[in-house]
Order: sequence, then C-alpha cells, then structure tokens
Amino acid sequence: MFLSAEPTYSFELHKEQFLSFFASFTNGDLQEIKVYEKSIVEHVSDTVFKSLLIVIPAIFLGFLGGIIKGAFDFKTRRRKWNIFGKPLTWLSISIPDLFFIIMIQFFLIFLYKEGVLTEVHLIGDDYLQNYVYCIIFLAIYPFFYTARATFISLESEMGFDYIRTAKAKGTKTNKIIFTHVLKNALPVIFSHMDTVVLYVLSNLFIVEFFTMFRGAAYYFFTFVAPPSGFMVGQQFSIHYIPALLYAIFFTWILFVSRVISAVSTSSVTPSGRGESL
Repeated sequence: MFLSAEPTYSFELHKEQFLSFFASFTNGDLQEIKVYEKSIVEHVSDTVFKSLLIVIPAIFLGFLGGIIKGAFDFKTRRRKWNIFGKPLTWLSISIPDLFFIIMIQFFLIFLYKEGVLTEVHLIGDDYLQNYVYCIIFLAIYPFFYTARATFISLESEMGFDYIRTAKAKGTKTNKIIFTHVLKNALPVIFSHMDTVVLYVLSNLFIVEFFTMFRGAAYYFFTFVAPPSGFMVGQQFSIHYIPALLYAIFFTWILFVSRVISAVSTSSVTPSGRGESL
C-alpha cells in the first residue's frame, strides 16, 4: 500500500551540506570518510585515473581517426560503389553506437567459439582487453561524427578561388586536398573537438555500466542512483560528497577540452579569415 510521498528538500540543509563539503578540504575530513574500504579521495582518484586511461585514447582515436576518415571520404566521393567511404560514414552516424557495441561483442564471442581467439574478457576491468574494448566503444560515434564534420568542411572549401587556381596550375588532387583544403578546413574541424569530448563523456556512463568497467562514471552512477527497494519512512539521499567530486572531474574535462579547442582553432586559423569563421 502506497501512503504518500513528500519532498524533504530544504535550502538551509542544502547550504549546510555545500559549506561542509568545502570545509572538508581544509580540515582534511575527507581522508577520514571511508567508501569501499578506501578514503573518498583515494577511491575517487583511483577510479578517475582508470577512466582517463580509456577516455584520453578514445578522444584521440575518435578525433584524429575521424579526420583521416573524413579526408578519405572526400577524396573518394566521386567513386562508384565506394561503400567504405561517405556512405559508410553517413550510415554509421545514423545508427546508435550501442548497436555497434553489441555487434562487436557478439562477433568476439563468435571468434572465441570458433577457436580464433583463445580468451575474451568483455566484462570487468582486470585485463588489458577490457581497456582496449572500452576505448573502441567510446571512439565509435566520435569517429564517424568527426569524419562527417571533416567531409562537410572540406566540401565547403572547394568553392574558393584558390582551389580553381591550384587546379589550373596542374596541382595534383592529393596535394590540393591535404596541403591546401585540409589546412584551411582545420579551424572548423577543431571547433568540433569539445563536442567530441562531450560525446565521449556521455557515452562513458553507458560503456562503463554496460561492461562493468568500474571507473568514474560507473561509481558516479552508483552514488546518485536511487535504491532498488524502499521501506515506509525511509529517507532517500545520495552520497553527495563523492558525487560532487566526480562532477568536478567531468566539468574539468569539459573545460580543458573547450580551452584546447579554442586554442587549436585560433592557432590554425589563417589570418584574415577569423571573422568569417
């Protein structure tokens, strides 16, 4: 029988928790609070470092690999029956990356049953395979997103006069694409870097929870998730201290990526084109 449910939020309690959290840093109280047999600071730092081991490679793989894939799509855009170029990119960008994750796992299980692979570790974080799989899973959507953004940026550059001048001088297509077009398209491409990081972090929650990879996103979800059951009169609350520490970590990643994106964009922007961008 469901009796009633009333919110218990109090601004004064919120203020008190907020002030006590920051006071814990100066007093060293966080070292005294234990979670999973470790202090909160040690537990959060360990899980954050574990997530960084898959987040940073996934960002580089998705972004840099996507630029190469986008340049390949642009170079082969006029070839017939080129299923690995632009059609593959645009098809993959419209399919949820969770579908690719499940298909990759099924494929690895199939290879294991056929004896091609001697061992497959899809769940957990105890083996190097777990890290490699998570990096690939995180990089799938950013890879195709960056490829599409690169293709659109390169295509928009083809209407400028310097392209027609280079063609008139007999410059080869590859040199035009990689020396002139790609160089001038880099400011627009680099402006998507913070979006790529945002995609990686949002997928981090799905990938870690789906693969039981016990990193920052996995434990953040654990600390803020509601209990699976309750009793009458039970008070619902989250572990706000570790949750806030994880929130600071994710915010810091987004801030750093935004700074890198802005600096990279300004550093590769040709003089005189900043206003048009």
